[in-house]
Amino acid sequence: MNRKRTAGTIKTPAVPLDQRHLKFSLEYLQPHHPKFHITGCCDAFFAALINEVVRYQTFTVDAFTDASPADHRHFIYFPETKEPNGFQGIDPSRDEELWTDSAWQFALPGKIEGSHLWRVYGFIDGEHFYIVWLDPFHALD
Repeated sequence: MNRKRTAGTIKTPAVPLDQRHLKFSLEYLQPHHPKFHITGCCDAFFAALINEVVRYQTFTVDAFTDASPADHRHFIYFPETKEPNGFQGIDPSRDEELWTDSAWQFALPGKIEGSHLWRVYGFIDGEHFYIVWLDPFHALD
């Protein structure tokens, strides 16, 4: 068999898009963390949280991880925060880098004490966003 090679037939590899829709989990929620204690959250905070979870579940993983300054949705680099060690006390059998290399935050549409936005912190594994801390006082920065 005689096969001819023609120029331009090699395709550039494409990074596969993650088109799975984001799912939320409370499996690693730390409701009694001294800085992010659940009792600091008011009813309006929880109402805003439920609304944002419902909204973000319509996002693909790729769409969610496309940082949004308007939503204060972005990756967290813990060494530059007031919690430089990141999420502590998460199941040690899991990969440690999971919650340090894939930590994210998003804001909730509510305000307290002037201009401080409410925050939710967690990490992404596959199509799951694991909520770890609820921050009604923007105490991480």
